[in-house]
Amino acid sequence: MQITEFKSISEVLGHELQKRKKRNGSYSLRAFARDLSLSPSRLSEVMKGEQGLSEESIHAISKKISRRLAEQNYLKDIVLAQFSRNEKVRLEAHKRIDDARKVESIKRISDDNFALIADWYHGAILELIQLPDFKSDALWIAKRLGLKSSVAALALERLERLGLIRKNPAGQWCAVPEASVTADDVPSIARRRYHQQILSMHAESLHADPIGEREFNSVVMAVPTSKLPELREEMQQFLIQFWQKIEHEPKDALYSISLQFCPVKNRRPAGDSNV
Repeated sequence: MQITEFKSISEVLGHELQKRKKRNGSYSLRAFARDLSLSPSRLSEVMKGEQGLSEESIHAISKKISRRLAEQNYLKDIVLAQFSRNEKVRLEAHKRIDDARKVESIKRISDDNFALIADWYHGAILELIQLPDFKSDALWIAKRLGLKSSVAALALERLERLGLIRKNPAGQWCAVPEASVTADDVPSIARRRYHQQILSMHAESLHADPIGEREFNSVVMAVPTSKLPELREEMQQFLIQFWQKIEHEPKDALYSISLQFCPVKNRRPAGDSNV
């Protein structure tokens, strides 16, 4: 069950308690309260919806319920949306809840299907459809993306077959609202091919595009490896927030954003003059 399916902290806690009881038949409300650093009476009130939780309490409790940063943030927001005395805080929390549910509701294509459309231009066509000057013509798409018309035509066929695009009554291509291409948990060969193509595109942009039309930043830093899962998830959340910020804005160009986070080591042969 997705965390975004819950509408209140009492539902979350009730589900979590039942889940723990299934793992341990002797697990009790008192044990649950102990593990959450709450008194049994306080926990009971919260689970009945009679009382809320402070930001400090839900911050600590969310970490004990989930290791995922996105889920922790969602738990905090459902508490703020229901119990905060500040109307602005409640409204902002409701907005983040809606955004989180929308992200979770996106149709994720299967691993095998993603492998069919791992080449970068499939995702680019999905985004290109949003531009006001888009034309439902393989030749126009090919010229816009620098492809052969035959490649663009085959890409359109694949996207339609997988249910990612469809034609409206006027015969124009449109993206299926609930569908999206995702690079999460796909076969490693397809994932590597997709990321390699994006990185190559960025490398070309570094030399070919004027500074005013691109943004490149890099930094080398020492990090605690114990925090890697949390840091990776924060990067993923940044991309989601970046997308949400411009989701409803009028579009007029295609851009690619890519975040890399990897070990710093020299993989080139010793004596390489470029190192």
